[in-house]
This record gives sequence, structure tokens and C-alpha cells, in this order.
Amino acid sequence: MPADLRPLKVAQATTQLLRAKHLKQQPAWLAAVVRTPPATDFVRKPLPRFEGEEGVTRAPLPSSSRLRKAKLYRASRITYAEDRLRRRFFKDHPWELARPINLVENDGADHAHCDWSRLQQPGRPLTGESVVQHQHWLMKEGGIDEETAYRTAVKEFSRLRMREAVERKIAVEEALTFDARFYKTELELGIEHEDAVLRRWVAKVKAARQLINPQMMVEDTDEAEAEAGAAGTGAGAVDGAGADKDSASLP
Repeated sequence: MPADLRPLKVAQATTQLLRAKHLKQQPAWLAAVVRTPPATDFVRKPLPRFEGEEGVTRAPLPSSSRLRKAKLYRASRITYAEDRLRRRFFKDHPWELARPINLVENDGADHAHCDWSRLQQPGRPLTGESVVQHQHWLMKEGGIDEETAYRTAVKEFSRLRMREAVERKIAVEEALTFDARFYKTELELGIEHEDAVLRRWVAKVKAARQLINPQMMVEDTDEAEAEAGAAGTGAGAVDGAGADKDSASLP
């Protein structure tokens, strides 16, 4: 099927309509389309690759013998220096990923407005990203190797986490001193709701089984009564033996 080239002639057709006075006013888009006409080459070409960008490295293209058409138009892989640091920290501290974080930012580059010479930032919660940025600052501005910078940042991070835990514990004790009442957490409420749903489900299953096979429910009831009776007999025997022993020990 041949390519439809009619959209490429929109500017030319509009100009002819203006000259013939079929259009009273020039469209606002006409000047822009005339200055930058649509491309007539529909063959997709790979985007140019720029080397030497600060903080950005691009994976090299494979050799021509291994280059396939399917891989030709894939986006190039872009990696940053912080990616390796971030991967190592969260591998050593996986539970930090379970902490809730705020994804809302002002301009998309809030980390660039912080002074990462220190780990704790005013008005910003302590997260794993703080460790990554502080370690990157130590390596770039402090001239420290990656291993030393990582150990320094993690040590400071652990100290701040312990201080937060102590402050939280003291706050709870102070609140209890003034007769504060702590309600159930969302996790506890969720577990209670789940247990209630399971209990209702078990009741429905038992009712359905009774409708399908009433004899099965009778057998289950007999087994439960037999087990309860055996447990009661065993407890009675133990109590009787204890009573005999106590009576035997009396003069």
C-alpha cells in the first residue's frame, strides 16, 4: 500500500485557498508549518549518540556483524553514577524500601537544592536516597574513594536512625505519662477485618456443607464431642491421680 502523502500538502493547499480568497484569515499554524515542513523520509534512523556528557555514560553499539534491525531502534541505555551506589545500599538495607516516602517534588530536582555535605537535611526525611547523595558528594567533592565514602555515609545513617528510635520511644513514654491513648494501627485493623471475613466464610462453608450432606455435619459433631470427652476423661484421670497422691501423703 503506497504511503499517503496528502498531509504533506496541507500548507500548499492552504496557501492556494488564501490566494483564491476562499479563506478570509490565515491560520495560526501556517507560518510554523511553512518554516518547518513535515519530513518526507519515513525511514526510521537511530538517534545520534553524544559521548562525554557529565555523569552520563552510554552503552557502546555492538559490532556491525552482530547488529540487528530489532536492536537498531531501541533507546540507548543511560546510566548515572548514583545508580551503582543506590543499588549497593538497598541491597545491604532492603527494609529501607518498605518505609513510606514522599514522591511529590517541587521542580523535579529537589535534591539539587540540598547541601549534601551533611546527611540530615532540614525539612527532608531521612531516607536511603539521602545516603546515596551524601556518599556521591563525599566521592566528588571530598575526594574519597567509594568504599570509604560508603562506610562513612552508612555509619552516619545508622547513628541518625538510632537517634530517631530513641526520640520516638521517649515521645511514647511522655504521652503515656499524660494519660494518652493509642488506638489500633492500620495494620491491626486490617488483620481484624481479615479475621472477621474468614470467620464469616467458615460459617458459610459449614452451612453449605450441611445443606449438601447433613450426615457429614453429624459425623463432624460426633468427632468433636468424642475428642472433647477424651480430653475431659484424661484431665479427670490426672486430677484423680493427684488427689490420691495427696491423700496418700497425709498421715
